[in-house]
Amino acid sequence: MTQRPPERVGGWSRRRGQAAVALAGLVCVSASCAGNPSESEVGSGRRFPARSNDGAWIGTAIAPIGTAMASPILRETAPIDLATVLALAGEKPNAVRLARERLAEAEAKKDEALSRLLPTIAVGAVFGRHNGTIQDTQGNFIDEVTRQRVFLGGVGDLGIDVGNGIYGSLAAKRRAEAATEEVEAVVQARVLDAVYAYFDLVEAQAAMAIARDSFEHATAFHDLTTARERRALGLRVDTLRAEADVASARHAQIAAERRFRTASVRLAAMLRLEPTTTLFTVEKDVRPVTFVASETPLETLIATALENRPDLRAQRRRTEAAGLDDDAARIGPLIPSFHAGVGTPAGAPLGSNGGLGYDGHDFGKLDGREDYYVGLQWRLNGLGLGDAARARATGARLRAELVRDDDSRERAIQEVIEASEDVRATHAAIDAAERELRAADEVRKIAKKRLEEGTGLAIEVLSAEETRTRAATRLVEAITGYNRAQYRLLVRLGERPAR
Repeated sequence: MTQRPPERVGGWSRRRGQAAVALAGLVCVSASCAGNPSESEVGSGRRFPARSNDGAWIGTAIAPIGTAMASPILRETAPIDLATVLALAGEKPNAVRLARERLAEAEAKKDEALSRLLPTIAVGAVFGRHNGTIQDTQGNFIDEVTRQRVFLGGVGDLGIDVGNGIYGSLAAKRRAEAATEEVEAVVQARVLDAVYAYFDLVEAQAAMAIARDSFEHATAFHDLTTARERRALGLRVDTLRAEADVASARHAQIAAERRFRTASVRLAAMLRLEPTTTLFTVEKDVRPVTFVASETPLETLIATALENRPDLRAQRRRTEAAGLDDDAARIGPLIPSFHAGVGTPAGAPLGSNGGLGYDGHDFGKLDGREDYYVGLQWRLNGLGLGDAARARATGARLRAELVRDDDSRERAIQEVIEASEDVRATHAAIDAAERELRAADEVRKIAKKRLEEGTGLAIEVLSAEETRTRAATRLVEAITGYNRAQYRLLVRLGERPAR
């Protein structure tokens, strides 16, 4: 059998198996059907060879997918593939949009914190006039005094508070970095949800094909039993059983169509597409997609997850920000704040204490003026009790973030272990389903042949058909379950497929 090269799914290597589980009964899932695919890769560049323990490549069972039809309520059909799902899931869901807005807010707060380290300037003109009584510096009142003043120029002030300035700016930067990682974490979570919904659609569409095949076989068998009864070669009860089987197969077909339409609506809503459009996969077959080999050492997977997962990186950045806040509360009060400026100190009216510009009695009598100041200041809030309370509060927040960091790591390890076990279990389920379907196909063939030769019973054919339908369904569910498990493990490792 000729070998086909590995295909690409959304930029990821995928083995196109040559074994096929045809709903008509043809099966080829032996080791000789597999070629030699290249190693599967994870987005970070790490390689996880997709081989089993004995060195063989993972089984390449495939099952055909039926053609979708639009219902009267759903106005039109639209094809969709996994690459499109991955692209839309990373952009359109509301959770992703909200995460991006939180990032924009964090970036703005970072810039705001940085601005506190820059001087504040004010430019303008001031006119002041006094008429009436005034008090001199000795406390005496002077009647009928008229005076006025004009100032034209600017003032500036630079105040550097180590606690609220430098440390605050660094903490804001860490929180912005955490928000960036949170966007990626949300994207990965929404991509995983969309992949699950996509494989629900694939599974439902394949279930329609299986139900349609079962209905066709039930109809053909009913025709056969009717003909045998007409020729007095069969029993009336066999015809009635066949008729009931046709009705049961039709009921299963209706249920499969309803399941497919529900899966289509859910996927469309998740991707924020028109929900009245019937989405259907363009894939012709259900095929296993392998990113991480089932025998990859658990230690390697855990190490990869702890290094790559964006939610863990986000939590580390939040912990670092809490540490900087704690440093600011403990160290900041011990370091004097620096103030320097031109003219009016911060908070005073423009020109009330001079500045850099022109000052005089009126606009016609202005002379140049320059006023500067510089100073250091230690500040104790509430005689130091306020600063001590603030330090206790920031210390408590830091310890809480450290607990969250430990909790995140433990949860990540647990999720990797669970996802890895899910991959192993579903991989084994594919092998079992392949063997079951091969046997079911052979049983159906033998049962039909025995009936045609007059040595078998109609109920044997019905039982064989039911067994075959159940086996085909299990194979589809095993393959889609394996694909879900692979994507889940990929996300638990902090990766996501390229578009």
